[in-house]
Amino acid sequence: MGGLVNSGQVSGALIQCLTESYAPGGETPPAQQLQLLLGQAVAAVEDLLRDSTAQSGSTLVVCLIRSGGLSWLSVGDSRIYLWRSGGLVQLNQGHDFHHDLTLLALQGDLRLEEADRDPRRENLTSFIGRGFPRKVDWNPEPVELLPGDKVLLVSDGVYRAMSQAELAACLEDGADVAADAIRTAVRKKQFPQQDNYTAVILAVED
Repeated sequence: MGGLVNSGQVSGALIQCLTESYAPGGETPPAQQLQLLLGQAVAAVEDLLRDSTAQSGSTLVVCLIRSGGLSWLSVGDSRIYLWRSGGLVQLNQGHDFHHDLTLLALQGDLRLEEADRDPRRENLTSFIGRGFPRKVDWNPEPVELLPGDKVLLVSDGVYRAMSQAELAACLEDGADVAADAIRTAVRKKQFPQQDNYTAVILAVED
């Protein structure tokens, strides 16, 4: 989470905990395994921030592929997409205020134009930083992956700079080429307040 104190340390603690705590195999269903890992990661961050009074935090999007099935879990506004045969589908739900505003608009309590212009729309409604996150998104059953599929995990610095159609076009080629294409496209936009951007691409071999 840019602009906060020690957020890099928080994201580093998440990565370290998830990497060290994950045990492949076993009988635990993948969705439950990801939930258990999240609990351990949140505890690690709580321990890191125990003596700090500054606000720190990180979003999280993580996936687990087992026996050709994709399971994922997310907190915050980072996204996970599935690319298949040229089409790109967002799998998780973003935890930002724009989502809540859109729901209000759909209920008739707000106009969609007002939701899109609201200055709070990019504020996170859930993140890892202080206590257990308010919202966690995951898929109960794995998504079957097919040959040629690509799984894309991105931070908001990517999808706020690129449309879904632009992302889909970048993923037409191999993972390495696609990653370079996304980097080039983000830089080409030359947004004056470009956020940091991260993309991880997992390709299912034909």
